[in-house]
Amino acid sequence: MAASDDEKKVRLRSKDGEVFEVPEKAMAAFSATIKGMIDEGDDDTLARFDEELVGVDNDTLFDLLQAANFLGIDKLLDLTCKAVAEQMRGRTPDEIREKFHSVNDYTKEEEEDVRHENSWAFDRE
Repeated sequence: MAASDDEKKVRLRSKDGEVFEVPEKAMAAFSATIKGMIDEGDDDTLARFDEELVGVDNDTLFDLLQAANFLGIDKLLDLTCKAVAEQMRGRTPDEIREKFHSVNDYTKEEEEDVRHENSWAFDRE
């Protein structure tokens, strides 16, 4: 069944920049999220969806981040990286290690070298 010319369309942009116009009804049939955004027609819906998507435990967040990177989903990668960055904001390196269960594998000398080379980043401690 061909779409009529006056039927509403949704514009989708692929990773390589190609734009596809898809009938709104077809998109709504394949995705409940897109259907909700079309029906409600506001940006708040997408913002709430983004918040809920990254408002998960850290293991799930890092799984999402890795999947977005592997699949080349740039907007999801940006969203998940931003969520991780927000968790790091205002924390010391030791607090970040504790938060993300990361082991400090630097020797004292290596850590001193890094702190010296990047002193601007450690001025707040």
